[in-house]
Amino acid sequence: MKALISNTTLLSLKVLMLERYNLLFICIVYLFSISCTDELDRVLHDPNDTIALHPPSIYFNINDSSQNYLRYTNRLWQGIPSIERTKEGVLWAVWYSGDVNEGTDNYVTVSMSKDDGLTWQKNAIIIEPEPGVRAFDPTIWYSEKDQHLYIFWTQSYEFWDGRGGVWYIRSPGLKSEEDHWSTPRRIYDGVMINKPIQLLDERILLPVSIWGDIYPGVHHFKPPHPEIQHKAGVNVVSTTDFNKFHLESIIKVPKAIKEVDEPQLVEIDKNVIHAILRTKKGTFSSTSFDNGYNWSPLSSIDLQPTTNSRSHIKKLRSGNFLFVQNNSLVREKLTVYLSRDKMKSWESLIIDERMGVSYPDVAEGENGNLYAIYDRSRSYAKEIILCRFNEKDIITGNKNGISCSIIDNAR
Repeated sequence: MKALISNTTLLSLKVLMLERYNLLFICIVYLFSISCTDELDRVLHDPNDTIALHPPSIYFNINDSSQNYLRYTNRLWQGIPSIERTKEGVLWAVWYSGDVNEGTDNYVTVSMSKDDGLTWQKNAIIIEPEPGVRAFDPTIWYSEKDQHLYIFWTQSYEFWDGRGGVWYIRSPGLKSEEDHWSTPRRIYDGVMINKPIQLLDERILLPVSIWGDIYPGVHHFKPPHPEIQHKAGVNVVSTTDFNKFHLESIIKVPKAIKEVDEPQLVEIDKNVIHAILRTKKGTFSSTSFDNGYNWSPLSSIDLQPTTNSRSHIKKLRSGNFLFVQNNSLVREKLTVYLSRDKMKSWESLIIDERMGVSYPDVAEGENGNLYAIYDRSRSYAKEIILCRFNEKDIITGNKNGISCSIIDNAR
C-alpha cells in the first residue's frame, strides 16, 4: 500500500509546525516582556514626583477677568464635597474638579454662603498645584478650640504616586480674601478625605490613609514609597496645635477587603473611639477602648446593606450620633440615621432615593440645623447638593422637613 503522505511532505509539515511553535514561543516571550516592563514601570517611582511636595497656587475670588476663568467655571465633571459652618453662621463648601474625571489635572474649588445656603459665592478659593500634580479629596473643618476654619486636601504626582500628602490652609473663616488665609502647609503623607475630631483630652485626631498597593497591575496607581510602606492602613495621627504631629496607631486592613479606606473617627465616650472606613465589601468599623492606641479587628457594620463608597459619622452637640450612607448595594438611597443610645440602635430617614448620589458630609449649626452635602452624577448632572434638616425630622420620619437645593451644577 502506498503511503498517503510522502516523506517529503511529512518533512515539510514538521518544519512548518516547528516554525509555528517557535513563533508562538517568541510571541509568549514578547508578551511576557511587555508585561514585565509595564509592571516594572508601575512599581518604579518617577523621580519627578517630588514636585507634588511643592505648595500649590491659591487663587481668591475668581471672576470673568481672572486667569483660567473658563477652566474653573466650564467643568466637565465635579464631586467629592465637604461642608462646614463657622460660629458666625458662614457656610463653606469644598469639592474638586478639573480634567474629565479623577486625574492629573484636578484642582480644588471652595464656595461660601453668608445667608445659610440660599446663595453662594462660587470659586471663592481655588487650590491649583503645579502641572503634573493633582489636588483631590478635600475636606473642611472648623476647630472649636482655636476658632479657625481648616481646608485640607491631598496632592499627588499624576494620578497616584505612592506617597500623596495631606495639606491645609486655615483662616478665621469669615472672608475669602487672601490676607485672611495662611500659606499652604504639608503635614503628613497619604490622604485625609474626612474631618479631624477634637477629643475630650484636647488632642485632635486626624484619620489619614496610606493606601498601600491596592490596585496591583493598574499602571497609574503606584505602590507605596518604600519609606512609608510599613504604614499602609489607617493612620491615626494626633496633634494639639497643628505644628507637631504624632502617629498614635495604625488600623490594618486585610488585603482581601482593602480599598482607599476613606476613614472617619468619632468619640463615643471617654477613651472610646469608633472608626469607620470604606472597603470592597461595604462599610466596616473598628473600636478603640484606650483613646486610639489599639483597635479591635475590623467587622462589617450592623446597618445593612452598604456599598463600596464613602459614608459619614458625627457626634452632635446633643450627644446623639449621626450616620449617613447609601442604604443599598449601589450608590442610591442616601439615608441619614440618628442614634440616641450611643450607637446601639438607630432611627432613619431617606433624603435622596435617586441613583448616583454619593459621598455625604455633614455640618451642624448652632441653630440645631444639620447641613448634608453630597454629589449626584458627577459627569452628567454634575450636582453638588445641600440638604437641611434636624434631629426631630429623623426621629419623626418627617420627609417634609428636608429642604434640598443645588449649590453648583457646573452651569
